[in-house]
Amino acid sequence: MENKEKKIVRRVLIPVGIACLIVFVFGMAASFLFGIGRAGSAGPMTDSYYAVDEARYAGNGIMAGGAMQKNAAMAPAMEAEAAMDYMVAETAAASAAASSGSGSTVGEIPAPERKLIKNVSMGIETMEFDTLVSNISAKVENLGGYIENSWIEGESLQKKRQGSGTYIGRTANITARVPAKRLDEFVTNVSENGNVTSKSESVSDMTLQYMDIESRKKSLETERSRLWELLAQAESVDAVITIQSRISEIEYQLDNFNSQLRLYDNQVDYATVNLNLSEVKTYSPTPQEKESVVSRMIRGLQDTLDGLAEFFEDLLVGLVSLLPVIALLAVFVGIVMAVVRRLLRRRREKKEKRKAEEEKARQAEENAQ
Repeated sequence: MENKEKKIVRRVLIPVGIACLIVFVFGMAASFLFGIGRAGSAGPMTDSYYAVDEARYAGNGIMAGGAMQKNAAMAPAMEAEAAMDYMVAETAAASAAASSGSGSTVGEIPAPERKLIKNVSMGIETMEFDTLVSNISAKVENLGGYIENSWIEGESLQKKRQGSGTYIGRTANITARVPAKRLDEFVTNVSENGNVTSKSESVSDMTLQYMDIESRKKSLETERSRLWELLAQAESVDAVITIQSRISEIEYQLDNFNSQLRLYDNQVDYATVNLNLSEVKTYSPTPQEKESVVSRMIRGLQDTLDGLAEFFEDLLVGLVSLLPVIALLAVFVGIVMAVVRRLLRRRREKKEKRKAEEEKARQAEENAQ
């Protein structure tokens, strides 16, 4: 009877336990196979470029001022109109002279006086994400610049994206404004603290646009000064209204020109650096490098070892996570074993009882004979 009980245990409980173990091992192996190929990889980065909008000219040059209303019955109005015509003609001549004086080519402008807008875009990989972000902020502040905008997204490499099984690092985009004279120093510092995967530079020469706006601004200021002189001499209401209206138009155009010049000055004095940061576990080879066979073998072996390490790490995490399930499974197996043993014991007792009755009946027959 004990042998039969052992056979039943081997036929029922052992296969159940083996089947559970096989399902668990195959599940962890599948997770390893899907995750090892992508462990530590980082996607190519797309360069971000800045387009510098060229300032549009405000206004269409020096306007001749509106025509004054004619009133033949008022001599002062006629005098104001004649004075305005004379002023417009003289101002137009001064504007033409200023425009012809500012028609020099870019090649004739000394290099220190040129208005150059510099933009740099870099893609950088780092294994020390928080440290690099802090160093960039500190370096920008130390150089006298400022962070124009920044954002960070994603989770640390210590975490996983739900359902993917692949480690995904954080990414950040930082737009820094650095004094143009110290741009090279900043770029070198950032390059030394990470793996540069992409880099682009652009320079826009806004010298002619800047000089043209300054020329227009000076012409308008000259016209405004003469209009103020004319306004002091005006003797009719119509002349005063016309002159004041033109002065308002000139001041509006001057405000636009001053805004454009301030924008140009800021873009020239502070270079724009766009940084795309990616957190990785291993650096990817730069496009300029050509990997040798040995380095490829080493990198492949390292990827395999990293994958195995992640597999065993996942296995340990899985075992710990499945402890409640394993405990419930152990309780279930214990209950099944107890039920099976009880059934076997009852079966054995019934069989022994039946055997005893048969033996008693046989002895009774023998006694009767």
